[in-house]
Amino acid sequence: NLQLTRAVATTPETVYAVMRLTKGYGIVAQVLAARVAQELGIELDVVSTVRAEELTGARAQHPIDDALTVPVIMDTSVSLQDGTACVHCAPGCGPEDYDTALKYNLEVYSPLTADGRYDQGIVPAELAGMTIADGQGWVITRLTAAGSLLHKGSIKHSYPHCWRCRNGLMFRATKQWFLSLSQEDLRERALGALEHIHFSPEQSKNSLKAAIESRLEWCISRQRVWGVPITALLCTKCDAVYLTPELVEAVARGVAEEGVEYWYRCQLSEVLSHNVQCAHCGCQEFKKETDILDVWFDAGVSHYAVLMRNPALAFPADAYIEGRDQARGWFQSSLLTSMVLEQAPCMRSILTHGYTVDEKGQKMSKSLGNVVAPQDIAKEFGTDVLRLWVASIDYADDAVVSRTLLSNVHEVYRKIRNTARFLLSNMYDFTPSRDALAVEQLLAIDQYALRQLFVFNARVRDAYDRSDFTAVAHLFADYCSTELSALYLDIIKDRLYVECAHGRSRRSAQTVCCYMLDVLTRLMAPILSFTAEQLADYYQGAGHESIHVQPFAAVPDFTVSLSHNALLGAPVEAWPYAVAGQRLAWDAQWAVIFSMRDVILKAIEEQRATGVIKHPLEARLTVSIGAPLRAQVQPLFDHIAAAGQTLEDFLKELCIVSQVTLTDKPLPGSSIEHFGVTVDRAQGVKCPRCWQYVTVPGEHDLCSRCLHIVKSEGNCNA
Repeated sequence: NLQLTRAVATTPETVYAVMRLTKGYGIVAQVLAARVAQELGIELDVVSTVRAEELTGARAQHPIDDALTVPVIMDTSVSLQDGTACVHCAPGCGPEDYDTALKYNLEVYSPLTADGRYDQGIVPAELAGMTIADGQGWVITRLTAAGSLLHKGSIKHSYPHCWRCRNGLMFRATKQWFLSLSQEDLRERALGALEHIHFSPEQSKNSLKAAIESRLEWCISRQRVWGVPITALLCTKCDAVYLTPELVEAVARGVAEEGVEYWYRCQLSEVLSHNVQCAHCGCQEFKKETDILDVWFDAGVSHYAVLMRNPALAFPADAYIEGRDQARGWFQSSLLTSMVLEQAPCMRSILTHGYTVDEKGQKMSKSLGNVVAPQDIAKEFGTDVLRLWVASIDYADDAVVSRTLLSNVHEVYRKIRNTARFLLSNMYDFTPSRDALAVEQLLAIDQYALRQLFVFNARVRDAYDRSDFTAVAHLFADYCSTELSALYLDIIKDRLYVECAHGRSRRSAQTVCCYMLDVLTRLMAPILSFTAEQLADYYQGAGHESIHVQPFAAVPDFTVSLSHNALLGAPVEAWPYAVAGQRLAWDAQWAVIFSMRDVILKAIEEQRATGVIKHPLEARLTVSIGAPLRAQVQPLFDHIAAAGQTLEDFLKELCIVSQVTLTDKPLPGSSIEHFGVTVDRAQGVKCPRCWQYVTVPGEHDLCSRCLHIVKSEGNCNA
């Protein structure tokens, strides 16, 4: 590119040395002078020094074009690591040099044709028609012949290349269509808009901000065979542009009927008025612009083409979602075009994500052969497992795809699905409008489960609001595994399977299961889309709206609605009453109860390990709750009793055992002060229906509860 040089650039605030050469003098950065002398094989002889600022404004004789001198300028891109720190600047041959030319008002000289040759206007003329590859050899030959070649060497370095054929790229400065960021303060307005956009992750804002700050304009034209046309005409004589609203509207009408092909096939007489002439030279002959719009311009105006024209949508969009490389792509083009067209950003939030990588952390690519196709994952594990995998990873980082990880996600999905299936399977004889109980009528453990459902719903919705899908996936996994399968659903199985079908205790459990099923289905819809739709089809019945247009369930905090209920006798905020200078609220009292349960379950497991019992239902508990501890949870005990359960029955259900005896006598110590428990084998015989042990069996060894239910033939209400 030496023949296209239009300036010599130096480094600001740098001292340059004037060193004696074998023939004449040379100017190099002082810190590089010794290395240059060594490379030339001469003794270092510095005759003077000068600062870069003093060189600025001088002119240098072009080594090939005798009629041309070029200015000496300063540019921070000039390196002091190697070379001479005097670099030629060819504005027509690279983006950095082009930016420098705009700063110093240099000629953007680019006498290159599209096929990689010098055109007929180049100086010297003997280069015309020569390929740029041959031109490099020509320059060396010309300099050698003129005695101007001081030194020649070879270096190996990376160079921009075509990603398909891997050949080097040629830079050409050609006439293009630009969107100027300086007009109407577009850059400043766009940067200001960033302060009102929510970014996930937050640091992605910096990338978009830097991309906008660093550009002077946006080149919106591309040289492609086919695409969305730039509907402008060019004067055949002076190449001036003819572009009017009438011309654009005429072309738009044709494109609306035939597509973009209309521009390529139409005659100018179809879109151009008679007697139109060039405003610059008066010529009446025009040709079509052959450039197309940058595809990012097409994508960037989607807010105008989609949001502004679809009544089901709204402007601005709630979120724009793409990979983190789109700071210079879709995010930027969308923001800039919306600031031009609507004077406002087209999005409320921007979410950026990483790339998919294999289990070794390598980016997936066809050339490496490590690509895992999404359809292959969906075929093996199911589409919702693929979606759950996406949700379970931190999208801000690269997404690892491995069989182990997918298998783990598959297990989580199975747990969620099986939990939902259990809830659904117990709805077969339950119609909410007919069978659901009021919150005040629920048993205490069911009210507790409803409170936990409220907490779960609030946390998941908050995670969705923060676009924290990883938290959503983890909350689902923990809730279904720990709170439901291992706790509540295990506790209520006896009531669901054994109690009278229409009785209050079974309906109480079914009511909460119904709430849980509806809340879970709506919350999982954004991630487990197909599973949610399938569940809704079953429990909502025919003719229901798609679950994806239904809102999330509004789960009230029932403890607030019960705050003045007679069952509790006092506002929830006052629970429990003053005890040792502390006040425990509803959740804290239940925490004490479950701490007791943990101690009991540990004692049961110890007895199972010794062979005293094989199953928890074979256990009999003797429980001691000291007065100080009882005082902390007495309001909850009173509530349990008011709801229709004795404390013994409550503990039997809570710990899934057959018999519980309360005693005032201290029992062996545990991890909880004032609490003790002993476990031995239950007395009596095993009821063949509920599997609980009873000391006084009835007919066919049935316990009194099961005997009553069987004899009542399902008509009991107790």
